[in-house]
Amino acid sequence: MDRRRTPSHRIRNLIRKPDSIFHPRHISYKWILLANIMLGTFMAVLDATIVNVGLPKIMASYGVGLDKIEWVITAYMLAMAVMLPTSGWMADKFGFKRMYFLGLLFFTLGSMLCGVSVNENMLIASRILQGLGAGTIQPLGMAIITREFPPEQRGIALGFWGIAA
Repeated sequence: MDRRRTPSHRIRNLIRKPDSIFHPRHISYKWILLANIMLGTFMAVLDATIVNVGLPKIMASYGVGLDKIEWVITAYMLAMAVMLPTSGWMADKFGFKRMYFLGLLFFTLGSMLCGVSVNENMLIASRILQGLGAGTIQPLGMAIITREFPPEQRGIALGFWGIAA
């Protein structure tokens, strides 16, 4: 028995059989990958803007003023801005897809925590986590698309990615 094979390797080997559409050599693989990256990018951009609409309701729910609740937006944007350049370096060091999925995990976890926040401080902390994920998703999504698609298909792939953004 090979001790280096982790449970995630075993699951991946079951899913990624050579004839599976989830195998990187399959013709549909890159388009499925593009759809997933488009969904992640769309959610990151949506979360950056949609909170503006809900600010009055959030202020009323937590009973706070504008000076405190503006940090819900600012925290997200600052965390995202920190991760935009950092994520490229981390992807070079740890792998593009691994960092993308880690960013997606942070973003999803941050979104869940935003939904269950009991006060404005927890909401702000959750938005920081969400922003760290979004700042990883956006640049790495474009980089992964550029790496997966050949030059003759890259334009259309980035066009679809731009629609999501």
